[in-house]
Amino acid sequence: MSTRNVPPEQWSEFLESFSRRHRAWLATVDQSGETIGRDAAGQAPLGSVTAMRDGRRVSAIEIAFVGDGHVPLRVENPMTIRVDQTREGAERGLEIVDDHGVCTRVGFRASATPEMLDGMAPGEM
Repeated sequence: MSTRNVPPEQWSEFLESFSRRHRAWLATVDQSGETIGRDAAGQAPLGSVTAMRDGRRVSAIEIAFVGDGHVPLRVENPMTIRVDQTREGAERGLEIVDDHGVCTRVGFRASATPEMLDGMAPGEM
């Protein structure tokens, strides 16, 4: 297991790329250890993770899910973004820490490197 920090000046570009790589992957979201319910299993297909800007500064990060009825989760005043990776480099999840120290984690049911996939998520067909 490896965690790497994403530099703040790369947040917008990184999150856009992260969202493309993981669109429609089954994901769970929890904040500081408490699951934030999505459905009965706590999983939903990821739509996007987007940096919201206030001028040059990223003032919030919005986590959206695919499908009706999913209200996007907004993390205000992010201070740190970390990517959790396997030894092989597959992304297992994303951690966003806000200015109060609350950690919001987006985790995937399964992890795989992009080369292992055919490019189509089940929710995209």
